[in-house]
Amino acid sequence: MKSASSMSFPNFGAARMGAPMNAFVRVDSKPIRLRSQVYEPDYVIVVDPTLMRGFNCFSGLKENGVAIINGKEDTEAPKMKAKQKGVIDKMVLFRGYVFIGLLNAVLIITEYYLALFQGGWKSGMQLEPNDMTFADPLHLKAMTMVYVGIVVLQIANVFSCRSERYSAFKFGFLSNKLILLGIIFELILVCFIIYTPFFQKIFQTTGLGLKEWGILFVFMVVIFSLEELRKKIWKTIPLAHRSQIAQNRDGQVQPEVAGE
Repeated sequence: MKSASSMSFPNFGAARMGAPMNAFVRVDSKPIRLRSQVYEPDYVIVVDPTLMRGFNCFSGLKENGVAIINGKEDTEAPKMKAKQKGVIDKMVLFRGYVFIGLLNAVLIITEYYLALFQGGWKSGMQLEPNDMTFADPLHLKAMTMVYVGIVVLQIANVFSCRSERYSAFKFGFLSNKLILLGIIFELILVCFIIYTPFFQKIFQTTGLGLKEWGILFVFMVVIFSLEELRKKIWKTIPLAHRSQIAQNRDGQVQPEVAGE
């Protein structure tokens, strides 16, 4: 590489702090005459992985190209797209609004009515004098189950959504310290909201017992297990068919790798 020629230059828009930018490097054994951007790179380095949420960072990467992503989270091998079609695709919509979304909604509604029935409520019984009043202890308990249930079910979701195809056990539950810190913080915040009198008045919540927390934990395991089952079923689909599904879904031109 001592006798190689090289050229590097950045490309960015508005000159402001935090604005996304990209840069190009060319290396050749012969003198470099080309001065344009690199449209079909052999290597791509993503310094900030959050850019992948809104940009096709791998546009034009050659079929056997190499992508290096700087991040704490283990990242699935990126799929090179012939044409950028946005961050949201059919699989994301299905998982978020049909599969996981509906499951979350059903379980949260179940938590609400389970708390009411356990407290002696019967269909047609009115707990509050009007729709704007939240004072009945049983009603407050049921509403608190909904609030906390949304948070707890998202804990299962955050571990499951680390990969669309791979099991959460592949990554490990302790591998990402930032996720663990986030979960600890949200649980502490929830406890302040439901057990502190000051916050109870503001958010109209009430304390939950071990029984209620146990129900929430069981529902969290249900969500997690069903998502793991979905991934396992996906693995049973023949590889060629999986690749065809992925290509039809978002225009991917690189099939999934055998032996996943």
